Amino acid sequence: ARQDCSVELKIADGEWQVFPVAGSHEIQSLAVEGQTPRFQVRVGNTPGFAAIGVWLDDVQGIAVDNISTRGYSGLSLGALSREKAVQMDSIVPYDAIVLQYGLNVMTPEILHYGSYARKMTEVVLHLRECYPHTDIILMGVGDRSRKANGSFVTMPAVVALSEAQRRAARSAGVVFWDTYEAMGGHNGMLDYVANGQANKDYTHINHKGGKRLATEFVKSLEYEMNREGL
Repeated sequence: ARQDCSVELKIADGEWQVFPVAGSHEIQSLAVEGQTPRFQVRVGNTPGFAAIGVWLDDVQGIAVDNISTRGYSGLSLGALSREKAVQMDSIVPYDAIVLQYGLNVMTPEILHYGSYARKMTEVVLHLRECYPHTDIILMGVGDRSRKANGSFVTMPAVVALSEAQRRAARSAGVVFWDTYEAMGGHNGMLDYVANGQANKDYTHINHKGGKRLATEFVKSLEYEMNREGL
């Protein structure tokens, strides 16, 4: 909030609580402890007030913020304000950031993604500046099929883009996770579709497929953590 204001909070059926907020150009936060099945927030009509979000984090376990955008390539993350990110990191620190893009970057006829790899390298390097104490993992694009001679087969562009993403991760000095290989490599999507874990567009996995792929991802994390003795 650029000027003094207040934020009101109602937990379950309790009374409204009022929290004063001093005007500032920096990001601020309000922390309220406790448990509740529901809550309401009111901020009124305060000029210059911007609410970024609400975090419902526990004191144990794993908290995940999923920032999903349809058709997104990930490149505009390079314009993220370093100043604001550092302020956010002091309030909601991230142990790890997982970047998962590429499906909407692919074009079946294009097999060269050097330009995208260079731009993504710049994005990852920028994120490392924004979150210097956070591990970053770049996930490669998953398998995608197209019809050829009456059968669905892996698009050659999948392998080309995945390798470009691997180069970007290596150039930026972050971890690369090969989603394509985790799905089974060549024609891995066919097994996902056959098991009802992906849509019949042979492009998008569904919730069941996401659970399967997430299991493989966690296995990789646990393997590496055990190997490093973390």
